[in-house]
Amino acid sequence: MPDAVPRPSQSPPDRPQTAAPPRFCWPMRIFLGFLVFDMVFHSFASLTPVDDWCKELGIRRFPERLPSVEERRQLAEKASAQDPHARLGANLQSPDTILIKQLALPEQQGLVVEEVQKDGAAAEVGLRVDDVLLELDGKVVPSDVYAFARLLAAIKDDMPVNVLVLRRGKKETLKGLKLPEPVPPAIGPVAERVWETADSVWNYFKPWPSARTRHRLGSWRERGRYTFCWLKTRINFLNSLVRFDQTWTMFSPNVGKWDDFIRVERVFEDGSREIVPNVAFPEDLTRYPSMRFVTEKVLQYQTKLAKDDPDVHRGYCNLIAHRRPHNERGSPLKTIYLYKKKVEYPRPGENAMEVLRAQSGEAFWEGVQPFAKYDVKSRKLDE
Repeated sequence: MPDAVPRPSQSPPDRPQTAAPPRFCWPMRIFLGFLVFDMVFHSFASLTPVDDWCKELGIRRFPERLPSVEERRQLAEKASAQDPHARLGANLQSPDTILIKQLALPEQQGLVVEEVQKDGAAAEVGLRVDDVLLELDGKVVPSDVYAFARLLAAIKDDMPVNVLVLRRGKKETLKGLKLPEPVPPAIGPVAERVWETADSVWNYFKPWPSARTRHRLGSWRERGRYTFCWLKTRINFLNSLVRFDQTWTMFSPNVGKWDDFIRVERVFEDGSREIVPNVAFPEDLTRYPSMRFVTEKVLQYQTKLAKDDPDVHRGYCNLIAHRRPHNERGSPLKTIYLYKKKVEYPRPGENAMEVLRAQSGEAFWEGVQPFAKYDVKSRKLDE
């Protein structure tokens, strides 16, 4: 057979050169960029007294919260009362602590006139801005606006009554106040409270300072502090919304020298006491009772107890009360106490086990007084 002639190799057809697809899409790039910035920013913030700066400059950490179930119930009870501002023709406000001390007002008595509407009942009788209402028709004016609304509801239409006011430190009687027919409010107190929360979100995120903060920004140093605190609090709020509220102290190891830990104690009607197991602060600091990554969510909200936030303390005590309303003998839960104490972390060169063991056990909490008391029946928290 003749030798087979080798076929010439066929080169693959030319293909258009295309660029490699991007490793991350743009949404992922934005997310990763924000994540890296968040880590670096919080690491730097841990080196500064940012919480003290926020208090000095009057910067709020969160916007106005939505009303709780108990607040909605109280507001619903007030919905039956008529709007006192519309009927009186004046905007009223409860006096603050400074005004009560300066004018020596009786406790829970008096309302301050903030605005007088034209052609209203208040304007016709001669009521002025900054007057303090003390008595109406011989009855004491309470310092609560809705309680004052119930007092107005007892007065008939066009019936002349006298008003006792405090004006420039002297008491004056205004005669012949005639109130028009009461008008039901256009919006309920619960809805009004929700709208106030929505308004506070805008005021919270606007980048310029509020009126009470502007007068404290007299230098570029204070303006820089304000910018830093504004960015810190707003990032923390967004992190809380997505459940990513972290503290990046691992990038600054010299910062983590100590920490405040919380101990929770239940007291029942029969006098018995129980210590609530706390993942964030175990009885033995040298070992945890469970794997921490399994109880990460529990660890997060228990760690927040060390912060000065009454809402967190009240919410956690309410959770504890629901988990164990009675002991084994059937005695109902009466009181919950919260204790706080500083735990020192081992320094370089120290025996870590000895330092942690010295701060474990019952002896470590001897003499520590509770900083918060929660009454289970009334759901009232005293700090």
